[in-house]
Amino acid sequence: MIVPNFNDLNNVNDCLGSVFSQSIPFDQVIFIDDASTDESVAFVQQVIENRPEVLFIANTVNKGTALSINQALKHCSCDYVLFLSANDFISPYLVERFHATIKEGAGFWSALCQNVSEDGTIFSPRKTPVIVSSPSFFSPSQTIELIRIYTNWSPGTTVLYHREKVIEHGGLSAPLKGLADWLLAIIIGVKSGVVFVPEILGTVRLHANSYLSFTLQNEVHLQSKIENYLRDQLALMPDLKSTEVDMIVGKVAGRLELNLIFGMIRYSGSTLTRLFRIFRFGYLLLRFALSSGFLRLIMAKYIWYMRIFNSVSH
Repeated sequence: MIVPNFNDLNNVNDCLGSVFSQSIPFDQVIFIDDASTDESVAFVQQVIENRPEVLFIANTVNKGTALSINQALKHCSCDYVLFLSANDFISPYLVERFHATIKEGAGFWSALCQNVSEDGTIFSPRKTPVIVSSPSFFSPSQTIELIRIYTNWSPGTTVLYHREKVIEHGGLSAPLKGLADWLLAIIIGVKSGVVFVPEILGTVRLHANSYLSFTLQNEVHLQSKIENYLRDQLALMPDLKSTEVDMIVGKVAGRLELNLIFGMIRYSGSTLTRLFRIFRFGYLLLRFALSSGFLRLIMAKYIWYMRIFNSVSH
C-alpha cells in the first residue's frame, strides 16, 4: 500500500483506519507526504508511532502525486501495490478478496467503488461497468476486447498493480497527472491481462477540487499527450496489431473528449459557449450510443452495478 498525501488532514484518519483494519494486513505500508502545509504530517506521525511496518517519507518540496508515488515505489518489494489517495478509503476485506482471487502475473486486479460526500455522510453509486458476474481473469486479448466495449471499468481506488510491470513501464507519467494511473492500468492490462472482482471494496470521496477534476479542467493539450503516451507504450508490445493500437487510442481519446467537454459545460461562464458545448457533448454521446457495445454497457453500468450497490450496507 502506498498512500500519497498533500494537505489531507481532514480525511487521512479514515484512509489510514481502513488500511490498518484489513482482515489480512498489507505486507507493506508506505506513507509519503508531498510537502504538506497543514497538520497532517504531525497527525500521521502520531498514528503510526507504534506501527513499525509503516515507512514514512516526507518530501521537503512539492513534487506532485505521480512523482511521489514513483519515489515510494523504490522502497516497495511486494508483488502487487495499491495507490490510495489520502482522502479515499477501502473495505476491510479488500486484501482478503485480493488473495482469494488474484491470478499470478496478472497486470492488475480491481474491484468496484462507491462514492461518499465530502463530509462522509451520503453514499452514492460510482457506476463503473460490472464486466462479469463473478471474480474472473481476462487474458491480454480478452482485455483488449474489454477496452473496445467498456473503455474503463477499473476505478483507481481498488486497483492493485503488478509492481514489476509498473516499474518496467517507468511508473506513473507525471505529465498525465490525474489520469496517469488509468493509462498505466491500460498498458499493463493489455500486456499481461487483468483480474476483476464484482464487489464494492473501495470508497471515493467526492470533492470539487479533486486531482482528477483539476487535471481535466486545467491541463493544456491533454488529449494529444495521452494519445502520444499510449502509442509510445503500446509500440513496445510487438504482438499488438496496428488496428488494436488504433482502437485503444481511439476509445481512450473519445472517452476523454466526453469528460473534457462535460467539465467545460459545468464550469463555462458564457451562455453561448455553454450551449455550443452542450450541442457538442450531445453529438459525441449520440455517436458513442450508436457503437455496437452501447446496450451492453448500459446494462453493465446501470443495472448490474445498482444491484450490487443496493445490497451493500453503507
